[in-house]
Amino acid sequence: MCAKKLDTGRLDNLIQIASNDSELIDRTILSDATVPVVAAKRALRKQVDPHTLIDNPRNRFNMRRDEEYIALESSIIQRGIDDDIRVKETADGQYMIVSGHRRKKIAIEQGIPKVWIKIDEFKSELDEVLCIIQANITNRAKSPLDMALSIHDLEELINDNSGRKRDTIAEKLGISSKSVHNYSTLLDLPDTIKGWLMDAILTPSQAYKVASFEPRHQQNLIEAVSPLLKDDMNDTEKKNIVKSEIARITKGINIGLGKTREKKAPNANKTLNKAVALLIPLHEQLEIPKSRKKKEEAMRQIESAIETLESIKEKIEAASVK
Repeated sequence: MCAKKLDTGRLDNLIQIASNDSELIDRTILSDATVPVVAAKRALRKQVDPHTLIDNPRNRFNMRRDEEYIALESSIIQRGIDDDIRVKETADGQYMIVSGHRRKKIAIEQGIPKVWIKIDEFKSELDEVLCIIQANITNRAKSPLDMALSIHDLEELINDNSGRKRDTIAEKLGISSKSVHNYSTLLDLPDTIKGWLMDAILTPSQAYKVASFEPRHQQNLIEAVSPLLKDDMNDTEKKNIVKSEIARITKGINIGLGKTREKKAPNANKTLNKAVALLIPLHEQLEIPKSRKKKEEAMRQIESAIETLESIKEKIEAASVK
């Protein structure tokens, strides 16, 4: 569980006025003989108008109409909302969502008048944020940027001066410290590159690589890719462009760092030795072409070879003079 349940005294007050509002409390979770005990162990449920629910500013997970959103929408249209929307009560008595932002949005879009909510209490804002993240990474595909923003929130809330803050976050989220580091680097990417990541034409692994680039190289990437991306291209074409330009810039960076050797011109002596080695047996076994056309072709090739050798000779002589 990622939240503390309501205390018994608070439930007793609600139960006293429940008879005046049949929708205030879900009586299926209560027993006439053991109301205080059972209620103290479970979060309060009630039905509310989805329009009254407040979005949580700590929820960093996007509301894009992607395949997951469409699948959830289809399920709600067919079967209704299966899971209660989890909320916390604010100081002014309103309900702020902890888990269920998409369900609330779909309910409003589909004209559903009432939704079931579960009201939780949290010991701290840190516990609340952890609950938001855990609910999202359990029930939906993780967006790297969403995770990056959520981890940033956790870093602000965790009071740890030991230098192991990211290790603490990794432990709480059940991921590696390296993953926490990788996610965090994405926040410094230029907005254009973040957009490519959100549009899925840049993979997470590519994004981590680009995040390691110096700002000037990131800008070079943007300037190289942006003019090539066209609206009528499909995602595969766009991905290939991004991939190709990342590889090109990475190669240039590696050459600058001395990690990659540029191809050298072939050694002249070795090349000439090979050429002569081929010419000697050719000369000994040569059969003169009989047809005029083949003789002319042979003469053109010989003249071309002589010109090439003369050119090489001139270069060697010039180098010798220097």
